[in-house]
Amino acid sequence: MVLAHFPLLYDEEILYSGLARYRIRNGSIGIKQVNQELFGSTNVTATVDLPSHIDALVENLPYGSTLTADKIIHKHTLYTLYKPFLPAKQAEAVFYLMRGSQGGGIHYKAGITASSVPTPRYLRFCPLCLIEQRKIFGEGFWHRLHQVPGLLVCPKHMLPLSNSSILVPGLNKHQYHAPDEDCCELIPRGINFKAYTLERLVLLSQDVDWLLRSNLSPLDAERYQQHYLAYLIEIGLATATGRVYQQELGRSFVGFYGHDLLKSLHSDIDVNSDTNWLASIVRKHRKSFHPIRHLLIMRFLAGSPVKFFSDFKVYLPFGEGPWLCLNVAANHYLKPVVKDLKVTHCSDTKRPVGTFSCNCGFIYSRRGPDINEEDKYTIGRIKEIGSVWKDKLRSLLADGSLSLRGMGRILDVDTNTIIKYAKTISDESNSLAIKEVSAGVSTGNSAREALNENNNRESEKLDITRKVHKSKIPRINWKERDNQILLDVKRTVNEMLSSKGKPKRITISGVGKRLGLRSMLEKKLYKLPITKAYLLKVVESTEEFQQRRVKWAIKELYSNGEALVSWKIKRLAGLKDPVSLVIEQTINDEVTIYSAINLVNFFRVINENKQ
Repeated sequence: MVLAHFPLLYDEEILYSGLARYRIRNGSIGIKQVNQELFGSTNVTATVDLPSHIDALVENLPYGSTLTADKIIHKHTLYTLYKPFLPAKQAEAVFYLMRGSQGGGIHYKAGITASSVPTPRYLRFCPLCLIEQRKIFGEGFWHRLHQVPGLLVCPKHMLPLSNSSILVPGLNKHQYHAPDEDCCELIPRGINFKAYTLERLVLLSQDVDWLLRSNLSPLDAERYQQHYLAYLIEIGLATATGRVYQQELGRSFVGFYGHDLLKSLHSDIDVNSDTNWLASIVRKHRKSFHPIRHLLIMRFLAGSPVKFFSDFKVYLPFGEGPWLCLNVAANHYLKPVVKDLKVTHCSDTKRPVGTFSCNCGFIYSRRGPDINEEDKYTIGRIKEIGSVWKDKLRSLLADGSLSLRGMGRILDVDTNTIIKYAKTISDESNSLAIKEVSAGVSTGNSAREALNENNNRESEKLDITRKVHKSKIPRINWKERDNQILLDVKRTVNEMLSSKGKPKRITISGVGKRLGLRSMLEKKLYKLPITKAYLLKVVESTEEFQQRRVKWAIKELYSNGEALVSWKIKRLAGLKDPVSLVIEQTINDEVTIYSAINLVNFFRVINENKQ
């Protein structure tokens, strides 16, 4: 049966609301008749979040209607809230169950049934939104955002959502109710949250709104876990091998949100337990987690879900392969031919350690992460020299015209290493006799003669180090210098961050210039591992620096009593359009925070005047 009319669905109106308005416009017809007209069946449940029978509804819509099953599901239900966090096949199954007439398994497939974040017991609304709707459209409607489990605040008006008197599911599970005066009291609820908690709740509601509108593709749980882990490693809450410091993570997470907020979202955790939902979501798992919990950890780790999804990362402390072979004896020296990289972590510094194994047999390692282009040419330790390197040494020994030092220069190692492997080659081939000589390296005698001078020395060291040039200059205590420079660097960074003037970008060269150590920090940073690790955490990317400028600009405008409008913020921050989505989100978030502060102060004044 084709309907004679069907109301246009408003932007972000949930389908349930449109069906309720259809019932009102058809007068006093019975509930069963309404369902028969809409779906061709009297046994359809009035479901708010993920309804079924969508195909049947579309078939009955008036001629010329632009509504399709895909449009209804993606724009007028909560499908896009759950879709990104489901495996592709599971998301597809939910989609087709919603289109079909067998909707009994929808909530189970979407992971809602097993979730500890409960669905709202009542249809919810924002009083100010409802007043605006009636003023603009002459009627009100249920906003789909306001029906999201865990959403407590309207992002537009920064007011707590109000419960209507309409139960979900209702006493009659087939009936649709519109938001009229009988069920919706248009008096804003008092704000019982602390200012900081309200700020976080408003930001969360904006994140949910963005997620609903974005229609992201589904992803497996493993992809999210890898992405979360990459951020945790980056901020020092996990080792390079993926072991998460669960208690530190729990304490940081609770410190970021507070127990009050997490309890209100049914997502509090015991920081002394490694079996809570937060510990589980960053491990390898096959569980389903509520979207609200994903959004909580995304904002905690990445600053916002916008940035999280725009920069989907896997932790690569040494960049993407293939990597350089640093075997000077190989014809592929400095070529990206190494495909075997194993990453572990240093137990002392907690930094990643990469072991690079080339097909030529050369194996080397270094501590990471690589910060600049020069780092990828660095060897921390040679673990195996390989057959190609040995063949080159064998050739040099057979030539007999070079000193040990000369061969060391060619092979980029010290003389002890030449002695060690020359002896090994001699033992292997039984072709080189080691003779006594009175003079060795310093006189430039041939290598074969010089070998015996060192034959009785302890040369079988386990570690092979890079070539060391002797010098009369006193040896520098780099460990002591590292500790001292770290203190100076920390002080300088804190001064730059706390400066009241226009922000200056935190870069290695910038910090070095202020300390008069620019050359050292740019060229010798590998000798200052503690300082390097600290700088790695605090140096700013272009986007991070833009975010800090935005926050500074908004604070300046707010302090001067000026309007927090986008063009003013960008102008003061020195940004030109177009800016990235992350920067736009930062502007929105910061403006929201200051607006929330004003709102809290406003209600506080009202309450004080009442008293």
